[in-house]
Amino acid sequence: MKIVSKFSDYYDIGLAYGIDEKLRFVRKSQSIKSTLYTQTPILGNYTKQSQRYRITYLFNLIGFCDTMYPFVRTTIEKITRRDKKDLFQVVDSTIHYDMESLETFCQTKAIPFKDIKQFETISFYSWNPDLYKLVKKFYGIDYSYNCYKKVFQEYKIPYFVLEQFITQDEKGCKKSNCQLLLLPILKNYKFAKVVTPMQAFQEICMYLGQLDLAEDRTVTIEDKYLAQGKGFNCYSFKKMSTKKKQKKC
Repeated sequence: MKIVSKFSDYYDIGLAYGIDEKLRFVRKSQSIKSTLYTQTPILGNYTKQSQRYRITYLFNLIGFCDTMYPFVRTTIEKITRRDKKDLFQVVDSTIHYDMESLETFCQTKAIPFKDIKQFETISFYSWNPDLYKLVKKFYGIDYSYNCYKKVFQEYKIPYFVLEQFITQDEKGCKKSNCQLLLLPILKNYKFAKVVTPMQAFQEICMYLGQLDLAEDRTVTIEDKYLAQGKGFNCYSFKKMSTKKKQKKC
């Protein structure tokens, strides 16, 4: 596979084993506003060593060669009070591809789920929730739905990322949004934790190879030639003419 790109990615190591000039991968990133969705983001407030913090859970997906990989991005912000307003400073941002990794992170870098007594989502506000079940639910959802798989078919690409972000208006009202990132830099998402560099390179090669075969072998043939190839002619389903001279097919 020959990669045509202005940037590098973690699986490019596969190029060291040879380049197939016949298989070209034009890798160009693109961001598109998406109507697809996963799960409502969660924001939790907590206090640790007399310091206030906010932790945000964003629920995202990576679609890679027809397989979906859900992941949670956690962002920890330090809260300081100034001029009667809360100011937020990001101190950590981490990606988790399974519940075990996320739970360990919260226990060491933040606080356990059960100790976050106050949290909010975009749609509601609650005290003393079972935050663990809400987050764990995300990893258990079936992401093989056609609404996600159709992205591969529509854009004819081997991978994409469906990523959430939160906006806030002047009144403080929060809104959850999703963007569809086509062919982003996967090393920015620590994707090597899930798919190794050589495995990723090989899967992309196979995916693009199958895509090329499907496109190249779709040939349009006129009906009359298709009929002739099967042994029929223009009179096969008609009453034969009584005239001596018959028109040529």
